[in-house]
Amino acid sequence: MSGSIHSSSSSDASSTEIERPLSLVDPTTPIHSREKVSFSELCCWDDCPHRWYIDYLLGPRIKTFGVDLFFGDSVHSALEQTLRRTGSVSPTAAAEYFESRFSGQMRENRLSLERPISDDDLNDLVHAGRRICERARDIFEIKEFVGGEVVFNELKLVEPIARADGRSYTFKGFVDIGMKVPKKRGKGSLLWVLDFKTCGWGWPWQRKADVSKHRQLFLYKHFLCRKHGLDPRDVRCGFVLLKKRPRPLTRGSLELESPFELVTVGAGPNPITRAVEHLSTRITGMCSGLHPKNRSSCKKVFGSFTSTCPHLGTERCPEID
Repeated sequence: MSGSIHSSSSSDASSTEIERPLSLVDPTTPIHSREKVSFSELCCWDDCPHRWYIDYLLGPRIKTFGVDLFFGDSVHSALEQTLRRTGSVSPTAAAEYFESRFSGQMRENRLSLERPISDDDLNDLVHAGRRICERARDIFEIKEFVGGEVVFNELKLVEPIARADGRSYTFKGFVDIGMKVPKKRGKGSLLWVLDFKTCGWGWPWQRKADVSKHRQLFLYKHFLCRKHGLDPRDVRCGFVLLKKRPRPLTRGSLELESPFELVTVGAGPNPITRAVEHLSTRITGMCSGLHPKNRSSCKKVFGSFTSTCPHLGTERCPEID
């Protein structure tokens, strides 16, 4: 693998039910003046350009708090302590760190959660997080990672975006973890660019095949290779699922499967090119002064729970125009 790395550590909104912006919010000003664009900002635009306009230009952003957000943050931080190149802590210490961090976040924010959670469910999450951390070394038992080593975690990317119009924009992001693994054939090694995703039992095939999720890794690979002069052919991409409810190894067994699962993402030249073009096109949209509403994103149903946009029904986004 050429180059080196050193570190210390949905569908288009225009395709469904869109409306012109309110006259209350002048669609021509201010023109997008943010210098840095993150993947989360890109996703916000794809979901609803009007919400992007309110959150990222008008501000301040209205943050909604869900228990999964705090759980994911705590697990990510704990794994970062034990899956690192130098100075790693034991999996047991990482589990203690997770419980302390997650419990503290719940004490401070439990009353502000978007959806209430019972004591029993909260205890289940604590046990699930501890199990993930205590079995952190299981990640090296994934066949693609056998013999591998962590070369970075939370690697910061702040890279210029090439544009034909001369506008100066920078892509920013953090790569959760990078794993260097010897090639199965020949000399050299492969670099795996990985992103952690917490989940229940796993992902259905539809989510595994969701290109809107893949774009995150496509962009990470593109900018990482460009920054460090890496050969894209030696860089692989994938999501590492962190399962809160891993299945039993066999029916009726009390022993559970590994809480880690690798979802590989084919990141060849064509999908990466499309992802970079998608990013550039969306930046052009952000600069256009037109920020239409995607009414299909106002309320989203997840089983028995409905998530509602925090701006819906406010002066900036009335339910009925």
